[in-house]
Amino acid sequence: MDPTTLPIFQNLPMHLRDAFLRAVRNNPLEWLLRPVNDETFESSKHCLARLQVYAFGQGFAVVTGKVYKENTLWWQFLCIHHSQKTRNDRKLKTEI
Repeated sequence: MDPTTLPIFQNLPMHLRDAFLRAVRNNPLEWLLRPVNDETFESSKHCLARLQVYAFGQGFAVVTGKVYKENTLWWQFLCIHHSQKTRNDRKLKTEI
């Protein structure tokens, strides 16, 4: 995968492109490709790292959360901007 072909790279100002390439190349370049079904990971941290590299290359971020189903801990990974509903942990007003 050539990171210079990503739309996010093409839209970056010239002075940020080298920093972007350094950050991307600190990880396996195949992580820039879309995740596929049945990928396996060593741990939830490894999974999050892989998803964050993909998200970084696409211009968004991933957050993680814990979900308990039938008394078993499951990890949930969501786009920070487009999950199921907007979080308001700081109890901010809806409109300002």
